[in-house]
Amino acid sequence: MNEEESPEKQNLRLALALLDNDESALDEILRLYGPDIIESLYSRFSKRMGALRYEDIEDVVSVALGKLWKARSTYDDTKQSIRVWFYCIAEHVALDVPKHGWYKARKMEECFEQDRLEEKPERLVLVSRQPSIEG
Repeated sequence: MNEEESPEKQNLRLALALLDNDESALDEILRLYGPDIIESLYSRFSKRMGALRYEDIEDVVSVALGKLWKARSTYDDTKQSIRVWFYCIAEHVALDVPKHGWYKARKMEECFEQDRLEEKPERLVLVSRQPSIEG
């Protein structure tokens, strides 16, 4: 975007790039809108609700960007800007996170890491001395 480009022209340029299957538009969309969307979702889902970690929010935005790309042919600039559309997609992904396995896997990772930190050093030594089974 050049300095003189209005938000409306920027939106039109990005929309046309998406419709033209120009993947570089995704980089620009993420650069322009990603930080604000991450901060907004983090404030809502992490700070206030305590539901997601910062890493989860980053994953949400990544998934949302993929969904935006897949749905690019359905974008209607008369309804909303790309920024609002991207935020709405990301918000819906964030709302769905607790229902999906990767969120549960993250929770299990946290429990596993906590268990490892609490293990006694003798246990770790014994485990490392066990003979390996090779076929």
